[in-house]
Amino acid sequence: MIKKYLDKIRTMDKQALTAFGTCGLFLLLALAQLLILVFSSFGRSWDHILLMLVDIVIAALVGNMGFRWQKNKAVLL
Repeated sequence: MIKKYLDKIRTMDKQALTAFGTCGLFLLLALAQLLILVFSSFGRSWDHILLMLVDIVIAALVGNMGFRWQKNKAVLL
């Protein structure tokens, strides 16, 4: 099963891999903001909530671009 995913990653375009890596990074940042929001009393401010939402929106946009680049590469081949 892992070999299947590794083969798929090897065939991906570098732009798509960069997009998916960036998407994962921003999702981790959003998760960190969520943990701060839940477990910290000073984290319950609009700054942390809006930053978490911005991280999620950026991750969604970048992930969408990665799927588009991967789809365009498949069409060109």
